[in-house]
Order: sequence, then C-alpha cells, then structure tokens
Amino acid sequence: MLENITTEELRAELDRRENAEKEIAKPKQLESMDFTALRSLCQRYIDDIDKVGGYVDENYRHYIYETAISAIFGKGVWEWINQKRK
Repeated sequence: MLENITTEELRAELDRRENAEKEIAKPKQLESMDFTALRSLCQRYIDDIDKVGGYVDENYRHYIYETAISAIFGKGVWEWINQKRK
C-alpha cells in the first residue's frame, strides 16, 4: 500500500499531521472569560497613578499583560507558553 507513495508525499503527510497536532494543542480562547482579576488589577493601577501623581511601578504593565492572557486563555496557558519558549 505505501509502495505507491513517494518519500516526498510521506514527508508532506507527516508534516501535515504534525501541524494539525500542534494546532490542536495550541490554547484556545475560553468561551466564558472571567475578567475579575484583570479589572481589579487595572483599578489598582489607576488608583496608584492617582495616589502618586502619575508614576507607578513599571511591573504593572507586565502583570496586566499576564492577567489578560490568563483571563482569555485560562490559567494553564502559561505552561504552554513557557514550554514553547524553551
């Protein structure tokens, strides 16, 4: 059965399957997103800016980014992201 298939066709099929598996494993947006933590963090950011006259810890941007990604994709998204960064 496989003798009628070229090596290039086999490689192309393996690539197609690998890409399909990667797509399945890629985090998907949650159907129901919980923005409670993001809203709270953004409010603290605004409150802190108000208290100190404009300057706040620059780490807020990073925390807001992480919280937004988690709210949209779920808490497990960081395991996937960190695995991809290796």
